[in-house]
Amino acid sequence: MQIPRMQIPRIQIPQLQMPDIQMPDVQLPHVQMPHVEMPHVEMPHVEMPHVEMPHVQLTRKQPRSTRWRGDLGRLAARLTVGGYLAGHGSQKLFGALGGHGPDGTGKMFHNLGLRPGREMAELAGVAELGGGLLTALGLANPIGPIAIGSAMVVAAATAHRGKGIFNQTGGPELPVTDLAAVAMLGLAGPGAISLDHLLGIRVPKSVTIVVLAGATAAAAASVVRAWSEAPPEEQAPAPATSEEPEAIPAHREPAMA
Repeated sequence: MQIPRMQIPRIQIPQLQMPDIQMPDVQLPHVQMPHVEMPHVEMPHVEMPHVEMPHVQLTRKQPRSTRWRGDLGRLAARLTVGGYLAGHGSQKLFGALGGHGPDGTGKMFHNLGLRPGREMAELAGVAELGGGLLTALGLANPIGPIAIGSAMVVAAATAHRGKGIFNQTGGPELPVTDLAAVAMLGLAGPGAISLDHLLGIRVPKSVTIVVLAGATAAAAASVVRAWSEAPPEEQAPAPATSEEPEAIPAHREPAMA
């Protein structure tokens, strides 16, 4: 069966023309803002107060009993070393306490190469007596220990040279021990039981450096001159005569049974 073709009519849509609408020109009025001047405000000067921060000690504070034990130990060391060395100086300068005085000690110093003997003996006596008293009293530390130390260096390098290390053979055991003791006292200080602490005396570092340098130079010059004047084989003390008593050893071992 054949379906007949149907013709659809063409429909024409009319063209619409939009009207031309002209917008009116609107001019906005010019508005001038008023000038406003801000007032100058001066800030007041506020001075901050000085606040001192408290000192905080980080190290543990030693108990009072421990400090006093240390002070008593230094006092005992000062009186022992300083007292003995002051006695040795008196023996050299005045012939006290069984000493030979400047003449007898000067002859021994001459044989050791420390020349002129009498003047060198007097210089050693002043160092030992003065340094011993300052050390024992705890006054002007470390001037006293420095004076003693210089004398002990010369003694160890001359009178005890080439004789071993112990006192039994004439070695430098005693002067080296004294040197270690005064080095400790000079570095650690005299402690609270001393004239320095009582009077508030503190030797300036510059003075300590000058004294230490002078004592070191004097001791070194004395040792070098003694070595050049009297070699080790010539340093044996002269035989004892009726005019010069025999030197007594610093320490004598008890006889064995």
